[in-house]
Amino acid sequence: MKGIVLRCALILLFLCVGVTEVFSQTTYFGVRGISSSPGELTDSMYVQSGIGRKKRSLSFQAKDGMGVALIMGRSLTDYLRGETEISYCRYEYDRLTIKQEGESAPLFDGKIKGNGSVWSLTGNGYLDLKNSTPFTPYLTVGLGLGGGSFKAPKDSKGRKIIVTDGTTAHELQSKSGIGLAYQAGVGVAYTFNENFSFDLVYKYFGVLSLAHDPEEQFNNGYKVDKDFKKTLLFDNAPQIYLGIRYNFSAY
Repeated sequence: MKGIVLRCALILLFLCVGVTEVFSQTTYFGVRGISSSPGELTDSMYVQSGIGRKKRSLSFQAKDGMGVALIMGRSLTDYLRGETEISYCRYEYDRLTIKQEGESAPLFDGKIKGNGSVWSLTGNGYLDLKNSTPFTPYLTVGLGLGGGSFKAPKDSKGRKIIVTDGTTAHELQSKSGIGLAYQAGVGVAYTFNENFSFDLVYKYFGVLSLAHDPEEQFNNGYKVDKDFKKTLLFDNAPQIYLGIRYNFSAY
């Protein structure tokens, strides 16, 4: 699956670059600051222990994160643009709740200390709604390769988090993975002069994992069903981008 995702992302980027080389009118480079609000990030799996097969749900409360994106693009027509974007964002967790099927009380519910990150390499398309003013609203969608990770969290006192259902105990482990990155949003550009433009963009962004490694999740006596698949590594997080572009004529 990882190979399929990588090949699809590379094909998408090559097509974007190839098409823009043929039809380009203007080339631009830029940098954007990112403010990300992931809110609640969830994961779930089935575990097998002495009490049988049970579904377990994890809910992480994440603080707003910060990041940066580098972009390179070209106009295709007066209204269409193609773009390649590389982004990285880091955020912190401050609370974790773990619930198990059939249990009224959570196995764990408390403040934690942890952090995670997400990156992406996407090909983006833009529809510019040009008008007679310096402000240009636009719509954007993107698809490519992405990844997410977080370090094994600690409790509020800096200790390792050990979760038990009364039969078997396990320690929360670090997690990482790659998958399909996607985004969609709206924005507005302000043309300062012939060369410089400023962007304000509101996007929804996510990374959908297409692979799984059950042993990465649990140890110390727990086994995960082989048909278990990870949920979103980074689930539909609203993001605000503020950036600057340098535009110059194609050569």
